[in-house]
This record gives sequence, C-alpha cells and structure tokens, in this order.
Amino acid sequence: GKVVDAKSKQAIKANIQLIDLSDQEVISNFENQQGNGEYMAVLPSTGKYALYIESKDHFFKSVGFDLKEEQEAPNIELNIELSEIEKNKSETLNNIYFNTASWDLLDESKVELGKLITLIRQNPTLNVEISGHTDDIGSDESNLQLSERRAQSVVNYLVNSGIKPGNLKAVGYGETKPILPNDSEANRSKNRRIEMKFL
Repeated sequence: GKVVDAKSKQAIKANIQLIDLSDQEVISNFENQQGNGEYMAVLPSTGKYALYIESKDHFFKSVGFDLKEEQEAPNIELNIELSEIEKNKSETLNNIYFNTASWDLLDESKVELGKLITLIRQNPTLNVEISGHTDDIGSDESNLQLSERRAQSVVNYLVNSGIKPGNLKAVGYGETKPILPNDSEANRSKNRRIEMKFL
C-alpha cells in the first residue's frame, strides 16, 4: 500500500512496525519508500498482529490482523491515511482489547497503549480525552456504564505509566455515537471502540 496525508493525499514518510500482540515482539521495523510512499509488509501465517504506521506531527494509525489458521492469503492493498495532530479531532485506537462486558484491559492492548503514551508525551501541552463506545446490545444504562469504565481503565493505565492525571479525562458515550449501523456483528465490533482526542 501507500502512506499519505489524509488532507493533501500526498505521500509522506512513515515508520512502520509489525508487532506480535501476544508477546509484544517487533516482527519487522522499516520505513516506506520516499517519493511515492509505498510499503510492503509480510505477515506470518498465524497469530494476532498489529501494523503501526507513524509519521512526525501525525496521529499514529494501527491495523489489527487475527490469523487463526494457516492459509494461502492473497496480496492485500492497504493504503493508509494519517491525519495531522489537531485539537478536537478524534482517532480510534484499533488495538485496545477487553473481554465481553468487561473493562479489564487485556495484555494485547499494551502495544497500542505504549504508542499512545509516546504520542501524549510528544504533545505535553495538550489535554487528552479518552472515550469509550459500545454497540447497541444491552440496555442504554449498562452500555453507558461499560463505556465509562473502559475509558477509565485506559486513563488509569496511562496515569500508572507516568502521564499526569490532570491532563486526562475519561468519558463514556455508550451506544450514542455509532460509526456504523448496528446491523451486523462486523459493524458492531467497529462500534465497540476506544477513541482519543486532544483538547
């Protein structure tokens, strides 16, 4: 694929990491091609992985891959758009994991949380909102409570990692801000998410 700026659609220089989420091991670490922004990554045959794309003055982007069994996988073109860091712009954290109806962070979340900590430290003058979102299964009240507790779990992790608590705010929106209709499991999984926003 290619890495481009979300607004200009121009190729930008980026560092790309492929990480095994089970043990946080970096499988590969490389830069895309200067000029055209192209990159190529080769995934192992099985396991749970995240591809992290980072560029100066931009929000990082993560893409998760859960390869459950060995199979002949086709080549996939995955173009990545990175947004410049701006106040009040939300970004989804794609590799934050919880068990169903739980707000305990799973170990597979540590890589993403580490990237988030680095990003916050690079922008120390900005405050951060961490927001939780759910699908529409369950009552409005229980979904609101779950989203609040999940957002607070992320904030607690950040504080325990040295981020000043005064710079952080946890908010739960429950099922009130879906990004897709809750009409399939694939869509519901996208609506169950954690977002971050600089304030």
